[in-house]
Amino acid sequence: MEASGLSRATQRQLLAAGAAIVLLTVLFYSNSFRVPLFFDDSVHIKTNPTIRDFSRMVSGLTRTNRPLALFLNWINFQVGGLKPFGYHLVNLAIHLANCVLIYLLLVFTPKNTGTQREIETLRVKAAFAAAIFFALHPMHTMAVTYVIQGRMVGTATLGVLLSILLYRRAVVRDRPHLFILAFLAFLFGLGGKESAGMAPLLCLVYDRLFLAGREYGFRRARIAYHLAGFAVVLFAGVLVLFYHQKTETTGFATRETTPLGYLFTQFGVIVTYLRLLVFPATLKIHHQITDARGLFYPETLVPLAFLLIVAGFFLWLGKRDRRFAFGILWFFLALAPTSSIIPIVDRIFEYRAYLPSLGFCFIIAATLEQVKMTKRGWVGVLVVIPLLWGVRTYDRNLDWQDPWEMYILEARTYSPNHYRALTLAMNTLADAGRNPEALIVAKKLLKVKPIFQDARLMLGRDALRRKDYEEAEAHFLLALKGKKERLKHVTYSWLGLLETQRGNTRAAEQYFKNSLKREKSYLFAIKYLGKLAQGRGDTGEAEEWYLKAFSLFPDNPNIALTLAGTLVANNKPQRAIEVYKKTLRWNRKNTRILNELGVLLYRAGRPRDALVYLRKAARLKPHNPRFTENLANCLFAAGDYREAQKVYLRFIEMEPRHSGMARAFLGRSLLHLGRVDEGLARLAESCKRPDGDVEACFELGLFHTHFKRYQKAAAAYKDFLSKGGEPHRGYYNLGMLYLDKLGDPKRGLDYLSRSLKAKPDQEFASTIRERLSQKGR
Repeated sequence: MEASGLSRATQRQLLAAGAAIVLLTVLFYSNSFRVPLFFDDSVHIKTNPTIRDFSRMVSGLTRTNRPLALFLNWINFQVGGLKPFGYHLVNLAIHLANCVLIYLLLVFTPKNTGTQREIETLRVKAAFAAAIFFALHPMHTMAVTYVIQGRMVGTATLGVLLSILLYRRAVVRDRPHLFILAFLAFLFGLGGKESAGMAPLLCLVYDRLFLAGREYGFRRARIAYHLAGFAVVLFAGVLVLFYHQKTETTGFATRETTPLGYLFTQFGVIVTYLRLLVFPATLKIHHQITDARGLFYPETLVPLAFLLIVAGFFLWLGKRDRRFAFGILWFFLALAPTSSIIPIVDRIFEYRAYLPSLGFCFIIAATLEQVKMTKRGWVGVLVVIPLLWGVRTYDRNLDWQDPWEMYILEARTYSPNHYRALTLAMNTLADAGRNPEALIVAKKLLKVKPIFQDARLMLGRDALRRKDYEEAEAHFLLALKGKKERLKHVTYSWLGLLETQRGNTRAAEQYFKNSLKREKSYLFAIKYLGKLAQGRGDTGEAEEWYLKAFSLFPDNPNIALTLAGTLVANNKPQRAIEVYKKTLRWNRKNTRILNELGVLLYRAGRPRDALVYLRKAARLKPHNPRFTENLANCLFAAGDYREAQKVYLRFIEMEPRHSGMARAFLGRSLLHLGRVDEGLARLAESCKRPDGDVEACFELGLFHTHFKRYQKAAAAYKDFLSKGGEPHRGYYNLGMLYLDKLGDPKRGLDYLSRSLKAKPDQEFASTIRERLSQKGR
C-alpha cells in the first residue's frame, strides 16, 4: 500500500517517525561541522584545480568514473571555498535522505510476496528502529564525516534506494513511466560510486522476493529495465577495469596481491564488518588485516565457515519472512564490488560497509516484528539504544575533529605495522613541525619497504633542510625508482628545489618542467619556475607562470599576492586589482588581501573605493598598525579629515616610535579642520623626529611665514634642507625670506644662488636671475 492510500493516523505516524529520524541524526552529527578537510580531501578538494573553474569541471566530468562527487565538490567550492561547513552540510543532507528512504522502503516492504494491504503500527515502529540503527551507527561516521568518501558512498546509496523505491512504485501503482525514473536514479548512484552498480541486481532480487505475484503486471517493462541495468553495469565495469589498469591501488593490475588471494583475505574482512556493525567499539581509520596465505589455512577457512553459517541461517529464516533472506543477500551483494576478486591495496575501510549495512536494517525490522515485546522492551529499542548509539556517534565525531592525532595514535597503537597509517602519521608529524618523530616513522617504513617513496621523500626533505645536498639527492633519486607514479612529479620538484639551493638554476628549471610533464597543475613546480624567472630578471616570464598558477588556484591568497606584486612591478596595477577582487570571493576575511587591494585602489586615485577594503581589514585586525596607517592615509586622501584624525591618533598610540609620518598627516588633518595651533604643533613634532616627514618641515615654514613668524619659518626651512629636502625649494624660500622679510639681502642672495645652482631649470629660475641681476646693478 502506498502513501496515497494510507489512513491519516498512519500518515501522521510516518511523518512523526521521519521527523524524529532527521532530528536525532542532526543532533548527534551536529559536531561534524567542525571537522576539517583531511586525508583524500586534500587531493579531491584542497589541491584540485578542476573544482575551481567551470570549464575544467565540465571537462573533468568526462574523465572521471565518479562525476557526481566532482560536481558536488565544485558547487561547494563555488559557494564557500574551502570552508568545511558547506561540505559537511551536503554530506549530512545526503545521509538524512538515505535514512528517510530506507525507512520508507522498510515500511512498504511486506513479509512475503503479495500486495501490501495495510501497514500496522508494529511495522512503523520496527522500521523506525531499523532506520535509526542505520542513521546513528557510529561506524557510519566515516561515510558521513569523511567528506570525499562520504559523498561518494552517500550518493551511490541514495541512487540505489531511489531506484528500488521507484521501481517498486512503478510495479505496485501501475505507473510505467516510473521505470524510467528508477533507471535514472540508478545512473545517478553510479555517478557517485561504482558500488551502485549492484542496484539492478538488488532490484531483481527485490522483484523476485516481493513483487512476483500474479497481480503485478509490466513483465516486459520489468525485464527491459533489468536488461538495461545489467548492460550499463557491464559497460561501466569494462571502463573501470581499463581505467584502473593504469593505477597502482585498484584493479587486476595491482601487484599487491592476486585476485584469489584478495578474495580469501576478504572473508576475514567481511567478518570484521559484521563485528563492527554489532559491536562498534574499536573504530579506526586503518584496520590491521593480515593477508590470507591460501584457501586451506585457518585465517581463510574459519571466517568462511562463519559467513556460510550466518548466510545459511538467515536464508533459512527467509522461508518464514523473506526480509531475512533479502537483508543477508543485500549485505553480501553490496559488498561484492570491494570484497570479491578485484584487488584493492587497502583491504578494509569502514565506509565500505555503509551501503551493505542497509541489509541489516531489513533483518532488524523483521526480527522486531517477529519478537513480541512489552512496552518496556519498545522503550529500550526506540529510546535507550538510539541514545547510546547516538552518544557513541557524537563521541566518534569528536575524534574526527582532530584526525591528525588519530593518525599518530593508530600508528603507535591500533595499527602499528599498517603502512598507510604510518605514512599518514609521518606526514602529520612533519606538518606539525615534529620532524624528529616523523623521521623515526620514516625509518620504520623503510624497514618494511626499502624503496618506499613517501619515506624517502621525508628523509630527503630533512637532509635538504640540513643542507646535506648529497644525502638529499640520494633519497630523491631512490624515490624516483618507486612504483607510485603519483609521487614522481613531487620528487622531481624536490630535486628542482635541491638544485635551486645549489645555485644550478638550469638544472632546477629542467626538474620543475619534468614535474609539470607528469602533473600539469602541480602548484609547487609552477611557483618555483616563476621565482626562478623573477630571479634572473625576466618579470614577463615570471608573470606568465604566476598567471598559470592563479588560473588553477584563484582562491590561494599567497598566489594572488605574488602575482599582483609582479603585475604592479610590470606596471599593470588594474590587473592586480582584478586579481585581488577575484581572490576575495573565497577569502572575504583575508586581511592582507583586503589591505593590499585597498592600497592599490588608493594609489590609483580611487580613495572612496579603497576605503571599503581598508576599513574591513582594520576592523578585522584593529591592532595591526600597518592596516591602521593605510586607512588613515586613505581617509585623508578622501577628504574625511575628522575620521582621519582619530585613526592617526590610534596609530600613534600603537607605534609611538615609528609615527613621524603619521604625526605630519595628523597635523595636516587638524589644519584642514581649522585647528591651526594643534596642527602646527603636530607638524613640528614630525619635523623634529628622525622618522618624520621632510615635507612637514617645508609646510611648517610656509605656515610660519603666513603668520609672520619669520625666524621660525627660516628654522623650519633649514630643517627641511638638513633632512634631505629638495635643495632648490629650500634655498629659494630661505632666500626670499631673508631678502623680503628678515632684511638680510646678502644671505638671501646667497641662498638664491644655491637654489639656481641646484636646479638651473626650475620654475622660479627667472625670478632668481632677476634678483641676482639687481645685485649686480
